[in-house]
This record gives sequence, C-alpha cells and structure tokens, in this order.
Amino acid sequence: MSAAGFQYIGNYDTARCNDCGLEASSWTLDMNPFTIHSQRSPDCPFVCSARASSLSNPSISTASTINTSALEESENQPKRRKIDTGASKPIPCTLLEAHSLQEVRRRTFSHWSHSIASFLHSIIEAGFFGCNVDDRIICIYCNLICQQWIPRADDPCEVHKTLSPNCPYVKSKLTRPAISSINVGDENCGSNDNPLIEHARWFPQCTYARQLCGEELYHQVQEPRLAQYESAKGNETNGTIGPSAILNNNLVAHTQQSLMTDERTLAIFVAARLDLPISRRLSDQNFNLSIVKQCWEDQLRLKHDDFLFECDLYMACLIRQKQIEHIDIKKENIVVPSIKMKQIREEIAGMHEQTVAIRNRAQTTDDRKQSTLSNPCVLCLTEEKRFVCIPCGHMAMCVACGHSSSSCPICETEIEAFVRIDI
Repeated sequence: MSAAGFQYIGNYDTARCNDCGLEASSWTLDMNPFTIHSQRSPDCPFVCSARASSLSNPSISTASTINTSALEESENQPKRRKIDTGASKPIPCTLLEAHSLQEVRRRTFSHWSHSIASFLHSIIEAGFFGCNVDDRIICIYCNLICQQWIPRADDPCEVHKTLSPNCPYVKSKLTRPAISSINVGDENCGSNDNPLIEHARWFPQCTYARQLCGEELYHQVQEPRLAQYESAKGNETNGTIGPSAILNNNLVAHTQQSLMTDERTLAIFVAARLDLPISRRLSDQNFNLSIVKQCWEDQLRLKHDDFLFECDLYMACLIRQKQIEHIDIKKENIVVPSIKMKQIREEIAGMHEQTVAIRNRAQTTDDRKQSTLSNPCVLCLTEEKRFVCIPCGHMAMCVACGHSSSSCPICETEIEAFVRIDI
C-alpha cells in the first residue's frame, strides 16, 4: 500500500493518498493498489512520478522499482549517525520523486533558450520541466505554466512558492519543515570531527553553512561530490545509455548524421518512430496519436536526435497534453513571472497602505472627537462635563465617571449628591 502511494488513516481499511486526496476502502486480495490509484486518479503527482520511473525500466513493476531505487540509494550512501533534536513528530514525506524523473527534468532543458547555467540550475531546482516552446516551462504537479523569464531578475523558486503554494513539489522540496533529526558524519566519526564541515558536506545547498565555511573550504568539502557528478555527466555525454534506450544504435546513428532539411524528411523519420512499441503503447493507453506525433516532431526538429529513454517520450507527451488542457483554451493561463510577481507585490503594498489608511482614519476620528469637546471630563477627557458635585459645587465629570466616583476630583470633597446639567 505504501509503495502505491497510500497511507492508512485508522478508519477500518480506508487508505488515503496525501498528494491527490484519493481515499479507497473495501480492499480484497485480488485488488492491485497501484492500479486502483492510477485508474481513479490518473493525474496524481505520485502516479505520474511512478509511471515515469517504471518506463525507464519496463521489466520491473512500479512498486518494485520504487523500493529498489530507495534501497540502492541507502546502500550507496555511507552510514551516518543520527542525532535527535528533541522534536516528537517525523518529517512527512508527501512526494516521492524517482531519480530517473529528476534526470528527465534536466534533459528537457537540453535545447532551452536561456544559456545562463546558474539560472537553468535554479529552474530545475524549482521543479519545472521544459516545454520546447521558447522559454516556456511547466510544473507537472500543479500545472503552473510560465514564460518570458528575465534570468537576472526572476527567482524560479520564489515564483513557484508564491504562485502555487499548495503544489506537492513546493511543499515537499521548496518549503523546509522543522526537522526532527539530522545526520552528521559516518559511523566512525569521533570527537575530532568538525560539525561545520559535516554540515556543509551533507547539506550542500545550505547558504548558512557555505558562508561560515568560506568559498575555499566549501569547495574542498564539495569536491568529491562534484567529481562524481561530472563523471556521471561525462558518461551520459559519451553515449553510455542503459538497456531501456528506446531505439537501436543504427537508427540513432542514422538520425544523428541526418539533418532535417525539409518537412518531407522529417515526416519520414517521424513515421518510422510512430511504429516503435513505446509509441504504439502510449497512443493506445495514455495519449492521442497526434500528441505522440507532435512530440517526435519537436524532438527531431529542435534537437536533431531521438529521445534517450522511454520515460523521456512519456514525459514529453504528458507535458504536451497538459499544455493542450490548460492553455489552448485560455492563453491567460500562461504566467509571465515578472509581471505576475509585480502585480502581487503591488497588491500586497496596496493592502498595507489600505490598512495604514484605516488606522490613520480611526486615529483622526478619535483626535477630532477629542478636539471638538468644549468642556471635557477631567477624568476621561472623552465626554462632556454633565455632573455638578454637591456640596462643593464643582462641575468636573461626565455621567459615566460621576456614577463611579465618590469624591470630587478637584477638591476631593465627599460627594453627597449630583445635579445633572445639559448645556
């Protein structure tokens, strides 16, 4: 049940998905939890992530793929000592994103219009996928579509968090909850280990640790990980592809040596790829044939190469379908980050100014009320004098203050009676 995205909620046999809110009950032994999940909620972020990971290795089921990837990740990482910080509740995991899906996200930007590496890294970290249309990007979890970015002015993570705060990716990846425990060092770490270095090693994105370490020490700490990343990137660039590559070597080589000189040549290549098993399977089960065809056309026309894995084609089709559903009818669903964020800032500033104006108006009303009193009460200063104290004869208090006083506030003579005077 857990591998299929469900969690038990304590009500008979009812299980719920935290991503899409789907609840299922009355389970029997012949029911497949993931099949139920994908059929009843096909757009669930967990289902989309699991499908993409399963396409990258079709011989393994979805559930076993997720469990295997998690096991491998835990085996590859060194064992670390766990230190309790005193919090009683564990961190909830609301989004499971396979490593293969993260790699697919990165490959969708291989032909992106902006060439600034740091900005592209921010876009990928913010959870967006490239759409192969100018600089348009999309989040497959919340369907936020953005275009016309200004690299040195727009912050992709801030845009995602502001415009879609309930997005599962935003809640799980961009919004940091209070942690209940941290891992520092391996099982052999001793009293001589530096907590600051361990902090920078295991949390490379932490700005606080980086500032304390300094750039030189920070790069020394991160050098082994950077070398491993460059090695993996080099293997992919050199053409090292896994068993789930969707085309044979001859077809790939033929495509790379050919240029899309005209639409007729492009049509021939696309037609050949529509006969592939993955294309037929996607058109039969998930997407219209026109969507699969358009994805192949965009891939060959823009990148002059085939999709590296089956999951790349699946994600391209999913992105194309989401664009059709959300922007073909309403073009205003495409968000221009600089304009939208400016509007939000202006709305916040307007609300602040309105709040300040209301407070000032209330204060002005009180001041005006006080200034219009011709003979204010000596005790409260907010009401007119109405009571004359007997026997001293001083007119000093309003009606409310007179009823609560036993002596004259001017001469402190005990009050025996009042005489009310309305002027």
